[in-house]
Amino acid sequence: MQALLIEAESGGPNGRLYGDTLTTALAAHFVNHYSTASPLDFSSLKIIDRQRLGSVVDYIEAHLSEDIGLSDLALEAGLSKFHFSRLFKAATGLTPHKYLLKRRIEHAAQALQKRAMTLSEASYLFGFTDQSHFTRVFKQVKGMTPKQFVGIYPDTGSNSKASQQTEADFARIHARHTTGGKRL
Repeated sequence: MQALLIEAESGGPNGRLYGDTLTTALAAHFVNHYSTASPLDFSSLKIIDRQRLGSVVDYIEAHLSEDIGLSDLALEAGLSKFHFSRLFKAATGLTPHKYLLKRRIEHAAQALQKRAMTLSEASYLFGFTDQSHFTRVFKQVKGMTPKQFVGIYPDTGSNSKASQQTEADFARIHARHTTGGKRL
């Protein structure tokens, strides 16, 4: 509860999805521990079907630089926030928030490896509020800072096909980000 209050008061760097996830967890805790009915039985839950999961993953990939909320993902899956959170974690092993952060870091790491952008550009374009937050999450996911990560890859120049693809991805994300998140 304290984490939710701190996040709400500070306008925190984690975004809406983090706050939505904490709110859902808090609601589940209250229902399970303080309702007069018996605790919720999750044994009958089914794994989220591939089509719904694919739709959510596609949505995440298309909106990596945006502030994605749990309600956005649940709506995409056609499920309630609570039900979606449970099924998503059962299917992927990660909460929606952690999955989103991991995908952002994976994309940023590819761009950094190809030297297609600076650390500050990567943090901005992949939806992090500041470079400090980006560095913290990057280290959690990759086990090293972005600077250390970049240091282990030699600079191959910008003429490679992979580098050109990364630059095209960068241009696409930048264009979407500067047009209010709308697909072009």
